[in-house]
Amino acid sequence: MMVLHTRITPKQNDGSYIVLWRTGTRNKGAVRIEPEDSWSDERVIAELVAIRFLLFNRTVFNRMPVSGKGYRICASQGAIRKLVQGRSNKEGCQPYADFLRSQLEEAEIAISNDMEFLEDIDITDAELINVDETYLIGGAIIEAPAMGKVVLSRHAVHQYLERVTSGKPQDPWASLIQRLLNPELRREEIPDRILEHKQRRFGRSDNVEAWSHPNSKFIYLVVNDGGYRTVVTCFERAARYRA
Repeated sequence: MMVLHTRITPKQNDGSYIVLWRTGTRNKGAVRIEPEDSWSDERVIAELVAIRFLLFNRTVFNRMPVSGKGYRICASQGAIRKLVQGRSNKEGCQPYADFLRSQLEEAEIAISNDMEFLEDIDITDAELINVDETYLIGGAIIEAPAMGKVVLSRHAVHQYLERVTSGKPQDPWASLIQRLLNPELRREEIPDRILEHKQRRFGRSDNVEAWSHPNSKFIYLVVNDGGYRTVVTCFERAARYRA
């Protein structure tokens, strides 16, 4: 199992937070987070930002997670586990925790303040994290050859698992991501009735796209918001574009 330990330190004199981390006894370090004025709970959000950065940007396990299977996150604040479990009243923190409830929903979340192997970390040159809008996106963010930047929502993965007829994948996140990374995906025409449904539901339909592979029965319904394409649902062709 891949285990990431994070421990947040008291607020620094410059107003920032330092999060110490390790994945073993030698692979360890520190990151710095400068809180934003809009953050409702600086300490909780800072540690959540650090966890996401370490897993997906710093790739401390030398790979980018495609699901939470085989991962254990040992954080230092109980509020993080409550947010993942949906038992927290810290609504302002929830968007920053949603990545642990979607792509990493199968990861084990533990809480500890044990400082073993962390006491000797030099925080002088702690890496500063650039907190941008991606930290508010709850789903998986991938760079797909055919579609560009794609956000994969928890709902889309659950729909995929429910509707796939070629055998239930053991790891649905990894399975669907692998499909979306296929460079031969292409756009398809969408029936008028589907566009009318999306118009009624979302107030517009001009940003709705359908993508598929020539040799696959699966259709991926996507909302194109300019910078990202969000996969909102998927289904097999036999379903006649049900959504």
